[in-house]
Amino acid sequence: MRSVLEAQFDSHTRTSGHSYTKYNKWETIEAWIKKVASENPDLISQSTIGTTFEGRNMYLLKAVRTYGQEIHMTQLLDELDFYVLPVVNIDGYVYTWTKSRMWRKTRSTRAGSSCVGVDPNRNFNAGWCEVGASRSPCSDTYCGPAAESEKETKALADFIRKNLSSIKAYFTIHSYSQMMLYPYSYDYKLPENNEE
Repeated sequence: MRSVLEAQFDSHTRTSGHSYTKYNKWETIEAWIKKVASENPDLISQSTIGTTFEGRNMYLLKAVRTYGQEIHMTQLLDELDFYVLPVVNIDGYVYTWTKSRMWRKTRSTRAGSSCVGVDPNRNFNAGWCEVGASRSPCSDTYCGPAAESEKETKALADFIRKNLSSIKAYFTIHSYSQMMLYPYSYDYKLPENNEE
């Protein structure tokens, strides 16, 4: 099991930077974000939607336009904006490299509790603290003291609310379990516009 987990990680001997085939350290991801935006200013813009509990910037990439050769991608980018937030729970992700490989919560602290973090997937104001969530701060599925109590969750939710009228689809990768959940993990009811 250990060898399988270690094989997923960024090699310390690799010097070529970001890899799409392994988990990269946050510093490598952050450098890639800045590099891809600076090397492709006609295609990609970079912004920050917030900061994490530990003060890290939450970078957002936006594919703005293209003059590419591939006609279908060019048509898509001419008609739609694509936003990519490479990592939401940056502090928790960094912690997986330094202390606990399977850590999934944020790194926030609460007065009166020795337990650290909130499960950001269960902290959104959508079925908050219902199915599959815990109210115990020490649980891996702790939903937090309130919906959007975490800086990371609040920043992403605020971005979505601000752009809700123009958002056509929202796709997230739940990398802890390496699953894609549709439509939601707390409810099996399909959205009204599912056929679209």
